Amino acid sequence: MQNKLKYITAQDLFGILKLSKKKFNARSKSIERRNARLQRKYVLSTWEDLDILTKVTALEKKQLSKSDAEIIALIKTQLKRNWRKHLLKKLDKLLKEYAKS
Repeated sequence: MQNKLKYITAQDLFGILKLSKKKFNARSKSIERRNARLQRKYVLSTWEDLDILTKVTALEKKQLSKSDAEIIALIKTQLKRNWRKHLLKKLDKLLKEYAKS
């Protein structure tokens, strides 16, 4: 049996590159839209903020205990523009809980 080599013509190569460029551009636009959405919702002024958001998002996909899920939710609220509102809400909830006892 003889191996038959298939040669790629210049036209084939340009077609592949054109398709790859379209996919790359579509993916880039998708990432830009996602980043714009995140920038509106969260204050991502430093690389650490982005790193925190990435780790929180990864942890949200895991099966967390109730207390860990609450901690993750609280951490995520700290990246929002109106982060004090979420802290006050959590503190009010804790005050009500411990006022009963």
